[in-house]
Amino acid sequence: LRLEKMNKRNILMEKLIVDTKEVLRTQICQPTNKKYMDLMKKLILQGMIKLMEPVVRLIVRKEDVDMVEKMIPEIEEHYKTLMLKETDREYETKLSVEKDKHMDKENQKCGGVILTSENTKIVCLNSVDTRLDL
Repeated sequence: LRLEKMNKRNILMEKLIVDTKEVLRTQICQPTNKKYMDLMKKLILQGMIKLMEPVVRLIVRKEDVDMVEKMIPEIEEHYKTLMLKETDREYETKLSVEKDKHMDKENQKCGGVILTSENTKIVCLNSVDTRLDL
C-alpha cells in the first residue's frame, strides 16, 4: 500500500513537471514577456557572480538572442555595481552572446542561459529546465 502511494505520487509529480514546462514554454518563456526578461537578467547575473571571469559568453535559445543582446549593457553595469557594493572591489565582466551556437531545443525548451568562460573551460548551466529538474 505504501509503495503504491509512492508510485502514484511520483507519477503525479512527473506529470506536474511536464505540464509546468509546457506552460512555461508556451506562455511565459517568451522574449516579449517582461517576467521572462527579468528572469533572464537574474539568471545571467547569478552566473556572472559564479564565474567571476573578465569575459563571459552567453548561449541562449535562438529566439532569445536579440532580447539578451539588448540587456547586456544594463546587466554589465548591475554586476559592476553589485560586486563593488558587496566586495569593496571593482569587477568588470564583458558579456557577449553566441550567435552561431544556441541552447539545445530538446533539453532546454523553456529558455535560460548557459554561461561560459572565454576559453569555454568553465561552464555554468542556468536554464529554466534544469531548475525544474531539481
